[in-house]
Amino acid sequence: MRRFFQLLLLLSLVPLLVSCGPSDARVFHGYLYFVQGPYLMRFSLRDESISMVTHLGNRTVREISPFGEDRLLLSETASVNRRNVARISWLDLKTGQSEALYSGVRARFIAAAGTIVYDDGGTLYAVPLAGDTGVDTVVMSHERNRLSTMVTVADDRLLFEADEAGQPTVYLYRAVSGELVKLDALGALCTLEGAVWVDGRDALACRQRDGGMNGAGQDYVFAGLDGRVIGRPTLPEGDAFLALAYIRDQDVIVFRERRASLLGGKRSDALWAHDVAGGENHPLSAGQNLGSSVVYTAY
Repeated sequence: MRRFFQLLLLLSLVPLLVSCGPSDARVFHGYLYFVQGPYLMRFSLRDESISMVTHLGNRTVREISPFGEDRLLLSETASVNRRNVARISWLDLKTGQSEALYSGVRARFIAAAGTIVYDDGGTLYAVPLAGDTGVDTVVMSHERNRLSTMVTVADDRLLFEADEAGQPTVYLYRAVSGELVKLDALGALCTLEGAVWVDGRDALACRQRDGGMNGAGQDYVFAGLDGRVIGRPTLPEGDAFLALAYIRDQDVIVFRERRASLLGGKRSDALWAHDVAGGENHPLSAGQNLGSSVVYTAY
């Protein structure tokens, strides 16, 4: 009988012992904005709730990117006078107000230079928001629709990838000085699709162009702009991962994991927060698809 009561006491203490041990839980804050059909949506990092921000009307949004604290830049296709027009617009997150800026297919705001860099499909332009010279600075010209992904670097630089004679080439544009540099070593190592700049490592988190040596979904590296591998994020065992955003104030990378169905049904998605300094992976959501273009804000 005495041994029975000892066993009961031990069982009652197990939850307390577990709760006092190391915890994988970490509380995050802020929101991830993403597009779902005709709606701009918001995902809460704190409680996984989703809410609608605004209806986007008769336009198809391809990409969103930050434009100051409370606005987004939209790369969209809109119907204007019964014609589909590719353009760059801004949208106010608080009021839902929106306005078209340029005819173009993609754009980024470079905060330190106060400049929008946009691609009209054949030429890359840099436009300072202060003043109006009436002439947009040409960064470079390229073959029609041969410029792809853009990635901002530490608020003052821009990486972009162009297809030159069938060869993917990565460039760095220093928006403050106007200098344009070809990064051959980085272009040989990484693709910019699914890449994010990580201030905590002063490096680009990117997928190796050759797929790496670790199998599907485990081919991410931290790379310097000189093309050197300076580390690897240790991701969970799983299928293909895609970096969606780096959250500077929490030093985490948000990854989407695309999971294949074991029974031949639909694929599912999971969201992870990878702690850059500590290397831990924290689950954010299972089954929520935010697409491939998201923007983090603290509110």
